[in-house]
Amino acid sequence: LTVHGEMDIAYRGEVNTPSRCGRLDQCVAFGRRVTKMTFDNDLIETERVRVAATLHLVIVDLCAGKDTKEILKCLNAAYPFPRDDRDRALHTLLGEINQDVCAQAVEILSRERDASKAAERIGALMTAAQARWDTSAVPLCPHELTAPTLHRLLDCPGLKKLITGGKGVGSQGDGSAQLVCRDAAAQAATMDLVRGLGMEPLLLTIPAQKPVRSAVLPIAGMCPGMWPATKCIGPWLFPIRAGSMVKPAICVLCEELLREGIEQILLVVNEATHAEMEHLFCRREDVAVLDKVPPDVACYDDELLRIGKCITFVRQDRPTGIREALLLCEPHLEGEPFLLAWGDHFCSSTA
Repeated sequence: LTVHGEMDIAYRGEVNTPSRCGRLDQCVAFGRRVTKMTFDNDLIETERVRVAATLHLVIVDLCAGKDTKEILKCLNAAYPFPRDDRDRALHTLLGEINQDVCAQAVEILSRERDASKAAERIGALMTAAQARWDTSAVPLCPHELTAPTLHRLLDCPGLKKLITGGKGVGSQGDGSAQLVCRDAAAQAATMDLVRGLGMEPLLLTIPAQKPVRSAVLPIAGMCPGMWPATKCIGPWLFPIRAGSMVKPAICVLCEELLREGIEQILLVVNEATHAEMEHLFCRREDVAVLDKVPPDVACYDDELLRIGKCITFVRQDRPTGIREALLLCEPHLEGEPFLLAWGDHFCSSTA
């Protein structure tokens, strides 16, 4: 089974339980990693989120009680068409506002490298999300969503110095809560405090993952497998049709690397390919040439120069193999993980 196949089976099983929910529960198919899930009716998109700084959380079983079926019944009554202003507020909350909150969370998790700042920002985001929920969702099911036990926890004076924020989980009510702790010591103290309130805590630490910010792209070899096509031109310069333009294959590859978050491209070059790549990525085209090119194509020269600013040239004047190429790149990588991309391979998928 694929991961999405496991997710589908999990969902089909979950909808047979009394609560008849389970869309979010499909995330367990991804194991111990942060995943953004986007739902559009029956369509599901998933995106792995690489965490830049370690976060210390505590998940709390409030040991109270909630009726999930009743909550979902009340909230579903507002769909598909809102009946009044309260329903419209719920649509906005679970639509545009939720999308914005998720986008902010992904940005913080993937970009903020300072652990204390990441905790502050994620905690503040959760607290604001809870406040919006209390304003826009609680009025549609006050008998379940007022959640006195949840708010007793969130408003606990002793908790304020230990956490940066928190909120209820899922359909909310007095089921469970998630708290963002300031650090590991605050996480341990929060566990003790929660137990003292007669609730059950679960420790959750999300470790930082080293992001891959560099790519090594060797184009110094002879590529004998494609001779004689490569007798006059390297495969990295083979023309690729991309929309209204015909681009060298290496341009498409570099665009894809930068789009996926790569910040530094190490081009392993020999004397000839060094000159080719400098001309392609580091020198503006002659005005006489650009004047004869359609304006929407001529502006691509700016994109080539932008790519060039992310390129570092590493010379390998003799074709001594990929091991030697990687050793030459080592000083530029500074011990960080990197992506090895092949300059003579080009893959395209419609999936």
